[in-house]
Amino acid sequence: MMSDHIKMPEKICIVGLGQMGGSIAKALKAKNDSIHVTGWARSQSYIDDALKNNYIDSGSTDIVEAVKDADFSILALPVEPLIDFVKVHADKFKAGSIVTDVSSVKSIIVEEVRPIFNEKGIHFIGSHPMAGNEKSGLANACENLYEKTVLFICSYSTDDPAAINIVREFWRELGTTPYEVDAIEHDEAVSCTSHTLHLTSAISTQVALGNEKYDLTKLACAGAFRDMSRISGSCPKMWRDITKTNKAAILKTIDKTVEEIEAVKKIIESDDWNKLEDYLDEAKVLRNQWWADHQEMKK
Repeated sequence: MMSDHIKMPEKICIVGLGQMGGSIAKALKAKNDSIHVTGWARSQSYIDDALKNNYIDSGSTDIVEAVKDADFSILALPVEPLIDFVKVHADKFKAGSIVTDVSSVKSIIVEEVRPIFNEKGIHFIGSHPMAGNEKSGLANACENLYEKTVLFICSYSTDDPAAINIVREFWRELGTTPYEVDAIEHDEAVSCTSHTLHLTSAISTQVALGNEKYDLTKLACAGAFRDMSRISGSCPKMWRDITKTNKAAILKTIDKTVEEIEAVKKIIESDDWNKLEDYLDEAKVLRNQWWADHQEMKK
């Protein structure tokens, strides 16, 4: 539960009721029904569904109605739409309130969004929960989506410590383990562990199925293809925007990936099968160590 000396905001607004925002709402109402949760969505049908399922207490497609009384707001929108949204609507949020987000790209968010809110007397603290999957929409909201996950906070030394603490403890309340990191370092890390992997998944899917021998290759697709291709089923527009807004870090990771592919290609061309086995063994050791650490963290 939230630390005794840090009070959970009583009125919370979730801007965007897709899988990420809907999961926050669902978790909040399950953990503390006394909190008043308001939702904003572009479509009234999303508001209606969230109300029907008791994910929110009130909601509106009118941003003024949604955020005017909120002490704490979470922006659960794709990166570029989020930035555009803030440029238009920052003055609708209550002065002195706290705003955070769930975006997987942080540099561009803190560079563009934070100054706009600060100018309005609003505390913006960027955050990114390492949660979610290839599914989207409110129908895929999950109460425990954030349980036992890593949460990155990208703040500045000039940010209000009390606001940072509230953001940190808010996410702890949802079951995450928060870490404070530099925004650029965050983007470089997730380009390796998430963003470029989505592109790699799409490439593998194209190689396997995007050819004239589809009828044969689809029969040859089993567990390995299922696991490798899963994330290529994600929303293309969302991943276009993520790639665009984290372009520099992703290009660096692609260069490193190409270097690794070329190195493995040379090993195969030279018939150095012992070296190939060593390479695969090293990857196996790295993966197994990560998995052990990952499982330990989730205890």
